[in-house]
Amino acid sequence: SQVTAEFNAQVAKVFSALERDAIGLDSHQHLHMIPLLFDSIISVAQNFPVDHVRIPEEPFFLTSLSNKMWRNYIGSNFIKHLL
Repeated sequence: SQVTAEFNAQVAKVFSALERDAIGLDSHQHLHMIPLLFDSIISVAQNFPVDHVRIPEEPFFLTSLSNKMWRNYIGSNFIKHLL
């Protein structure tokens, strides 16, 4: 409930500062995709004119990258796709 209250306060402040009919929701490093936080975001989206919530969708691919680039891809992106 505290997370939802904080999200409500942040969205209310941003929405009141903008002159728009609707806003989109996103978060730094896609933290809003954590299930508990996502539920709070959906709850907040019902209280404000939200036209979209960003859902990151990146295709999984294999490539012939150099060894250094391949290690970087495996290090973070591969784990992200597994999650």
